[in-house]
Amino acid sequence: MLTFDAAAPEKTSGKIHFPASSIVLINKKMTDIMNGSSWLNTEAFGDIAFEIKEVKSVKASVEAWELETMGHLSMKGVTLPLTTTLEIVVAKDGATRRGRGKGDLLVLKSSFHISRSEFGIKPGENLSKVGDKVAIDVAIVGYPKL
Repeated sequence: MLTFDAAAPEKTSGKIHFPASSIVLINKKMTDIMNGSSWLNTEAFGDIAFEIKEVKSVKASVEAWELETMGHLSMKGVTLPLTTTLEIVVAKDGATRRGRGKGDLLVLKSSFHISRSEFGIKPGENLSKVGDKVAIDVAIVGYPKL
């Protein structure tokens, strides 16, 4: 769960986690390989998580914020520090309009890179097909807790 207050975005805190098996690639075969035991091993390591430890800076505009955060990314049994920018937009009454309770809708986006080898994901292997440095794009829509 993520806690965000537009009046005090520097106090943003929480943990974002999701099933590793929910990652979808360009086709089913690639997705199946990615979920397999030699890549993400989603049966043994079910979740991927990012926990915010500190908000280092905030840039605000109307109903939108950029938060430079420091936290920990956990994947495949490995937890490493990660500094990334979270882009947050709040849609006033967005949850209400979508029938998800009463309140605003929060949209969070981030882009960052990880090293496969640092997370034990086939280190040094298949580099001609998948580089060690992998780009990750995240887009999450959040509703108020019901």
